[in-house]
Amino acid sequence: KPILDEIARLLTPSVVQSYNHCKTSGLITLRPLVGAIFFMQKDKSPYGHAGIVTEVRGDVFLTIEGNTSPNPKTADDDREGDGIFDKARFLRFGARPGLRLLGFMSPFEW
Repeated sequence: KPILDEIARLLTPSVVQSYNHCKTSGLITLRPLVGAIFFMQKDKSPYGHAGIVTEVRGDVFLTIEGNTSPNPKTADDDREGDGIFDKARFLRFGARPGLRLLGFMSPFEW
């Protein structure tokens, strides 16, 4: 089956649902790669955030993300963003206030 058909089947408008589909399919990794999709979840809610990894620097990964802000003052400012921006995110998993990193899906490793 072509890779784009499989990605279209797995990814939905819901970030958390997309993450769960990819995880069930065994496609989630904790290692960021350039071009991978990253998935984040707001606390334990059904809401999340995703973007594309553009560079990896140790425990920081750089991204391109939509619906975000370049310099948010609060988590709400970041979630209700006004554009598409480059960002830097820490490679930290586990429970934390606001958005928490869930994992990565890299179609380049299929």
